[in-house]
Amino acid sequence: MIIRHIGCLMVLLALACDQVEARDSRWSADQTSVWNAVQARWQAWQGDDFEAYLAAHHETWHRWAPRSDGLENKDDVEGFWQRAKAQEETVAFTLKPAAIETYDRGRLAAVHYVADETVRLRKERKTRDGRVIPVGHETHIPIRFSDFYVRESGEWRFIGGYRDGNCSLFRGFGVLCAE
Repeated sequence: MIIRHIGCLMVLLALACDQVEARDSRWSADQTSVWNAVQARWQAWQGDDFEAYLAAHHETWHRWAPRSDGLENKDDVEGFWQRAKAQEETVAFTLKPAAIETYDRGRLAAVHYVADETVRLRKERKTRDGRVIPVGHETHIPIRFSDFYVRESGEWRFIGGYRDGNCSLFRGFGVLCAE
């Protein structure tokens, strides 16, 4: 019985190691803990755990709304989730930190990283040149992110961020995002 539990633990650790880069040994405790929060949000995304994903967002979370001049808030997260999850499934991801900066004695953080996400299409897509990308097609999507977090009651909460919008998310839709 104990050997079976150890075997399960080893499998879980191996899966977790595939999803994220090892932390830099020079990171402070604050940098490590906010990086763990970033990873947890991505793990909730891949695991289709909407409640955990939503809980990672601060009550005052905002981002620029796609295709409009307004800001979205936490009430808009569910609609984004449903639209994105209807289009694609996250098969795997890796996160590569570029910089983690903390401010105000570890109360605020800016996390800059590249996410390389492998997605499988759930709906057929057409490229600008008319080609069809079929259901089930998998592609890697490298995207640069800057996420901003605030720590309240010992927990990091996502308050907003920026995704590099100068590139395309899918092959065939322009220039792919690159590291």
